[in-house]
Amino acid sequence: MSREMNKIISKMIKYDLIAGFIFVLILSIFFNLKVALIFFLGLIVSLINTIANGLIIEYALKNEKNMLLAISYLVRIFIIILIALPFFNNLIQLLSYILGYVSHFVFVVFYWMKKGKGSD
Repeated sequence: MSREMNKIISKMIKYDLIAGFIFVLILSIFFNLKVALIFFLGLIVSLINTIANGLIIEYALKNEKNMLLAISYLVRIFIIILIALPFFNNLIQLLSYILGYVSHFVFVVFYWMKKGKGSD
């Protein structure tokens, strides 16, 4: 991976972990620790998914393996749903997982707004 991509990924991890721990503390106060940890699980799954997506795209573009992209999208979606299955019976837990997953993208937007860069 390029040096710039490694730098971006390390910043994403840093922002996700800091914000994630803050949200875990808040959720554990208002709900309970289990809901907070499920939120954090969703955040970590989203972070890993984003990193895997970057690595797979870089590999597929360098080696002209377009089919790998389609297969990896399906596998990653399947894994995300598989991780969410235990929470389907409890709406608060499912929402906590989904909000944790989505919060990663909110943190990425805040990072880029702070940095002052967009897609030039």
